[in-house]
Amino acid sequence: SEGKILTMYKEKYRNITDDEWEDFLNGYFAQFAEALMSLAVKAQEIIFNESDTEYNQWIIQNKDILNKQYGAFVVKLQADFLSAQEYVKPSFDEQFVKFYEIVYFKLIKKLTSLVNTKQPSDKDEAERLIQKLSTLKPYDKRLAYLIYWNQARYYLLMDKPKESLKFYEHAFEAGKYRAGSELKDIIREGMVIAAKLDKKRLFKSMYKWA
Repeated sequence: SEGKILTMYKEKYRNITDDEWEDFLNGYFAQFAEALMSLAVKAQEIIFNESDTEYNQWIIQNKDILNKQYGAFVVKLQADFLSAQEYVKPSFDEQFVKFYEIVYFKLIKKLTSLVNTKQPSDKDEAERLIQKLSTLKPYDKRLAYLIYWNQARYYLLMDKPKESLKFYEHAFEAGKYRAGSELKDIIREGMVIAAKLDKKRLFKSMYKWA
């Protein structure tokens, strides 16, 4: 599992240079961002033109093709997120669509841009979008892990690992029974930061869920 791999490389992550750490982050955030956005566009077309059942059937029928084209993690992430509407409300309304658009389109684009350029305008826009998420009710409570997760990534990109880890812990706790497959990704990222900061208690707590 991801947790066991991180345990094996714990010392490596703790002792790597800042440049190596930045390369690690760049590779992680960039590897699936484009695929995620591409599949999200296709998923959005399906959602607004067909029923949820038909969308799920489309995922099942085309799983092998989609996995090859977008990657298994991206396909699973999309399926789990769209299924989360069952916990929130039976149908997509304006605020849920807005939440989805910010998390998986606008915000991921700004965070990816910050990885590469760290432009002040991207920093300000990322802050604004994260704040906007917390105003979208009633989804702020049930999807709070997504807000915390993006705050954690934002602070990490701002070279504030201690603040970042605090929000990774919040995302981990809030997402335990709601984040689906995304929880494994929250844990993977959080364990890396916990290992680097030598936060053994949190590392062990996340490892148990890995």
